Amino acid sequence: MINEAAPTYADYLSGCAITSEDLSRSLEGRSRWALDPHLGFVERDYVIPGGGAEFPGVWLPGGIDGSAVFVQVRDDGARRSFVHADGVARISTYGDSFTHGDQVNDGECWQEYLAGHLREPIRNFGVGGGSVYQTYRRMVLEESKNPSELVIFYIWGDDSTRSLLGRSMPLIRHLPQAKGVLTLSAPSIAIDLDSGAMIERDNPFPTVESLERLTDAQWIHDAYRDELALQLFLHHRGRVSDVDEAKVARLAELLGFPPSVSLPETGDLLDRYAQRASVHILEKVTAWAARHGRKVLVALSDPVRSVRQVHRQERRHDQDVVDHLRREDLAYFDMNEVHLRGHRKYRLGFDEYLSQFFVDGAGHYNPLGNHLFAYAIKDRVVSLLDPKPAPYLHPAEMTGHF
Repeated sequence: MINEAAPTYADYLSGCAITSEDLSRSLEGRSRWALDPHLGFVERDYVIPGGGAEFPGVWLPGGIDGSAVFVQVRDDGARRSFVHADGVARISTYGDSFTHGDQVNDGECWQEYLAGHLREPIRNFGVGGGSVYQTYRRMVLEESKNPSELVIFYIWGDDSTRSLLGRSMPLIRHLPQAKGVLTLSAPSIAIDLDSGAMIERDNPFPTVESLERLTDAQWIHDAYRDELALQLFLHHRGRVSDVDEAKVARLAELLGFPPSVSLPETGDLLDRYAQRASVHILEKVTAWAARHGRKVLVALSDPVRSVRQVHRQERRHDQDVVDHLRREDLAYFDMNEVHLRGHRKYRLGFDEYLSQFFVDGAGHYNPLGNHLFAYAIKDRVVSLLDPKPAPYLHPAEMTGHF
């Protein structure tokens, strides 16, 4: 989207510095997230009142029928669970808000429904707003402390794009009309335009003190002037009027766009960039699993874009990731396919069919959606566990399961 009335990228950066008062408001403890020096942010206990609430820099909606949402986090960083919680967890789940279970209470997440069926606990390390790269780093960190037999690695919608934008989040989500500024940031990944190699970058704001740099306009300019993913993101959304055309052309070349007189549309370029990053991360996940003798099930879900693209018989924006999973014969589960098959059983429009599974028809999964997800993924989960969960054992093997 070209918006000639929008500021240049340089002018946009110059307006991103926040005041000390903005920073203080964002750190008053009202946020649902806790600062983590390595991961950027993790979940902590929070309550969203019925109808939703304003947190620093972001509006968070409540639960079904205008109800409140209650979340508690255990000492090990996983979300509180109840079902067979006294057992030994062989399964851990990592991902964003659809893994964490935004907009539902403890006990209403898909992990809890699946745990009830399998008769064994499932750990939930999802983080609302997380990226694929954050998910990878969280997995490596948690699994080094308490290993699982099976890791479910969840990739939702724009998680891939967030892998590129993690360090830029404070500049994207600066909302002057909000009661505070969302100062969350995260580790990220980028392509080195000289070598074409992927480079991993730590969280640029690992401490509360480091956030003071967001009040320094010169520091912001110097730190972000070459942040190409941020430029593409803002230009595609009409929030800046220009991009660095030389860098865009080089990125397009590295990503395999055919030579052309005109540059690729910034949204298309950002999509392919994000998917290339996720393929790289999945290669790292596969290598990690091989080194440590773990099983990984990649779960895909995107009710906003991919499922509708496939429904319209268009190429899905995350096709590069799907192709990688198939080419490498990796274990994966695609919830988009479940919804497409499910819709064929209904005499409903596609949006009307999907809406029954989401809070207010368009948010995160409601309890019904989480229940559907749990029972849709169960066969893939069972196939990867050895021994099988109790309900799938031969009667002669069930001794001790009662």
